[in-house]
Amino acid sequence: MSYAALFETSADAEVAYDFLVAEHTDAGWGMQRSTVDPGLGDESATFTGAAYDIFERNEVHLWRVGNLVLAAVGVGDFDSDQVRSIAELMDDRAQ
Repeated sequence: MSYAALFETSADAEVAYDFLVAEHTDAGWGMQRSTVDPGLGDESATFTGAAYDIFERNEVHLWRVGNLVLAAVGVGDFDSDQVRSIAELMDDRAQ
């Protein structure tokens, strides 16, 4: 899956990005944040682990480019290399 949300300003997108990072780690989704920066956009994070009390396996690349917040997500049975490739293609087009 992939998602994108366009905000009026970069500051608005930064607030949304920070909120989503907190949701993925602290606020109930309980995913593990990677210590390795995925190097996407202006700021980015990668999360893995169980997802939404449904999937035992997931990977989420979440990042911001200016006033755009993007995500590439794999849940259940997926290829991590393909999810990363999708994230890189999205990031290239957003730059």
